[in-house]
Amino acid sequence: MPQVVLDTGAPKKRARLVGAGVVVLALVVIVGGFLAWKFLTVSTKEDTKAALTKAQTKMLDGKYDQAITDLKTQLKDAKTDEEKLTLYIGIGANYESKQDYPAALEAYKSGQALMETYGADMSVARMAEKTGDTATALANYQRCEAMIKDGKAKQHAGELPGLEDKINRLGGKS
Repeated sequence: MPQVVLDTGAPKKRARLVGAGVVVLALVVIVGGFLAWKFLTVSTKEDTKAALTKAQTKMLDGKYDQAITDLKTQLKDAKTDEEKLTLYIGIGANYESKQDYPAALEAYKSGQALMETYGADMSVARMAEKTGDTATALANYQRCEAMIKDGKAKQHAGELPGLEDKINRLGGKS
């Protein structure tokens, strides 16, 4: 039986689509649970929800700068720390998708400064590691490990072995 091959265009376009897909998947895994929980339990402005949905669509279309601009605009109107954290995570994810890791790190740190969560700490750790800031990466990975062990992030317990490996690889003790 002949195989059907779908040609989506030039290799560069395919690589961009695959890269965006990987980043979106990582964002969903790391932050998705947090965002869903916050949207279900916190009264978040409809405008923020709409801005996040619009930005996600732009991100999937590779329009990262437009998504970042929209999220930063909404950030000015955000009233709660939960809203602001969610917007900073979205901003960071778009910078991460365009491989601007220092800008992603700063966005994630801005969110983390508002409230410490597993998703924010993990995002800071991941970007700190990518930018060569081993001390920041290690401290944040260790915070994530502690959250899992303390039961504050027990839904991430399956990530513990990989997290401990990262901590040990970076010279820390888990």
